[in-house]
Amino acid sequence: MSVSPVMPPMPQVRTRASTPGVSFITHAGLGLLAFRSNTALPPAPPPVVKGLGGYCLRATCRVTNAAGEEVAVTRGFDKIVSLGRDTDIACKRHVRSLRGRFACSEAEVVMLANSPLECSGQIFFTLDGNTKQLE
Repeated sequence: MSVSPVMPPMPQVRTRASTPGVSFITHAGLGLLAFRSNTALPPAPPPVVKGLGGYCLRATCRVTNAAGEEVAVTRGFDKIVSLGRDTDIACKRHVRSLRGRFACSEAEVVMLANSPLECSGQIFFTLDGNTKQLE
């Protein structure tokens, strides 16, 4: 008789009943292996796991002038984590088109829980109170 390195010989397997109508098959070294129900009823359904709900990610890049004053803001809204990188790229691309010495800050990403906003990858640039959507 050969001995399996994974499972010891079968005499160590035993059946015990600790709950009426249910048999538990245990193994001395492995613990619980399986269980059998003596009823014809199907097992109870697993519990429902709640999701994250409605959420939106907002990335913000601040545009500053040479003196360090904030002059504009670039904001992006999406459900994908790469939003921070995309907003940063859009900010730098748009700042190049402005006249003067401007710099974009690193994107700050915040999760907005239960957000009513449409989060489908929109990026907005706000300068002097005027907002336009970037492509």
